[in-house]
Amino acid sequence: MSELSSIFITTSEQTDTINSDVEESDNIYIFDNDDEFIDFIPSPSIYENEVQDIDSLSKCFEQHYNNYLMFFMGSLKDACQAAFSPTIIQERRPILVYIYHDDNQFRKKFYETIFYSSTIINYLNVNYIVWPYEITTKSNRYTLTKIWEETFSTQFFDNFSIEQCPLLIGIMRLFEHKIDGNVTSEYQFKSLVKSNSLTRTQMTVNRENLLNELDIFKEECDKNEQDLSFSFAKKTGLCWEIVL
Repeated sequence: MSELSSIFITTSEQTDTINSDVEESDNIYIFDNDDEFIDFIPSPSIYENEVQDIDSLSKCFEQHYNNYLMFFMGSLKDACQAAFSPTIIQERRPILVYIYHDDNQFRKKFYETIFYSSTIINYLNVNYIVWPYEITTKSNRYTLTKIWEETFSTQFFDNFSIEQCPLLIGIMRLFEHKIDGNVTSEYQFKSLVKSNSLTRTQMTVNRENLLNELDIFKEECDKNEQDLSFSFAKKTGLCWEIVL
């Protein structure tokens, strides 16, 4: 295994250690009052594209502390390509889409759970590609629906409402096929968090159960990549060791 591939792997032993360390001392930023928190968050704006929005959010975090979540600076399609393009399976990572609304009632609590936790930030930076999108304005919500249709050839969640924010959505590959000699991937998505609750268990999000949920989805993605590569090896007649 290469040195590069090894940095993207979190073993079960490491995950157990991470879970045991998710405590109050994990906080890297605590606000004394709501006004300070509001000043910290960039105001919703209309950007020409999603990259400008992500850049604004990234700069906001960079200015406030050293240990921060690294967002993917590009379109969602580009994020998908970057996540699954490495030839070494162990270097591929799932995507975590973070959908947020500036006026949502869970905003502050959710920020405290994720963005003030060095443990979760470090885990995500190593094991995921994170793509955020702000839907406070109607124009941004419309743009997100178009992005979703272009990426998945399907609509965003049925009966979606802004009350479901914050949303965490995991993305992994569905299958790959050849078009005019080029390998093209199709993707599938799965809701992990809605309205500050885990989608799978309906439990209120905290650092420990969120970290566990992220690890479960990461394992599903890893197995999926192994299965896709095995299928590719069968179709092409390549040796399995070569694909790995």
